[in-house]
Amino acid sequence: MDARNIKIRGHSDSQPWKGQTPTRSRQLNLSQDRAESVKRYLVSQGISQDRIKTEGYGENRPLVKANNKSAWAQNRRVEIEVKY
Repeated sequence: MDARNIKIRGHSDSQPWKGQTPTRSRQLNLSQDRAESVKRYLVSQGISQDRIKTEGYGENRPLVKANNKSAWAQNRRVEIEVKY
């Protein structure tokens, strides 16, 4: 059974970028880049790019609400939802 639609959600941590303003740090977050990277891989494996949607949520949906290395590591992630 092939998946009909795939949604890839990228997330980042709340750590500020060194030497950047908070606004610029949010702009530089890698959540969309994470999602796009996974999409590129899936397309390279033969999945049609038309079936894949990506979103970057930045630091807005943390798994762990803390400000330490462990929380940051857990919050930098990609979630994949497959619908049949």
